[in-house]
Amino acid sequence: MAETLRRLGPADEAAAQDLIRAAFARYAAELGRAPSPEGWRDLPRALDPATGLALGLERDGRLLAGAFLEKGEDGAWDLARLAADPGAPRGLGAVALDAAIAALREAGARRLTLSTATHMTGVLRLYRSRGFAVERTGPPSDHGDPHERSYLALALDQPAQS
Repeated sequence: MAETLRRLGPADEAAAQDLIRAAFARYAAELGRAPSPEGWRDLPRALDPATGLALGLERDGRLLAGAFLEKGEDGAWDLARLAADPGAPRGLGAVALDAAIAALREAGARRLTLSTATHMTGVLRLYRSRGFAVERTGPPSDHGDPHERSYLALALDQPAQS
C-alpha cells in the first residue's frame, strides 16, 4: 500500500512528536541525551494553519515522514523540522520536502530557510539537490547542540529546478 500525503494539524501533535523522537533518536544519542521536547517547541506553530504548514506521509494510519514549517514575514518560511521514521521506506523525507516546497510555491511564498548540522552531509546533499544554497555556517543558536550549523535558503519565487 502506498503512503498518503496530508496536511497535519494540532490534533496530530502526539504522532508528530513520536515521529520526531524516532527520527532524531540517533542524533540525540550522539549528543549524549534523549530527544527532548525542547527541540520541537516550534511544533505547535507548524501544526497551526494560521502560523505554519505541516505535511505528513502516512501508511495505515501511521505517520512515517513529515515536513514542519513556520511562517515568517514577507513571504518567508522556515523549515523547522524534516523527519522520517528510520524504519520507513527510504526517500519519504524527500517526498515530504518536495510536497512542502510545491505547496509553498503554489501559495506564493518567496523564500524557505532552514538550518542543519554541517556534519550531516547526506541531508545537506538532499537540500542542495532541491536548490537550497548555504548562506553561512556558524555556531548553533539553541538547544545545547555543539555542532556547527549550515544555514540554507531556497528562493521559492524562482522557477523550480528540473
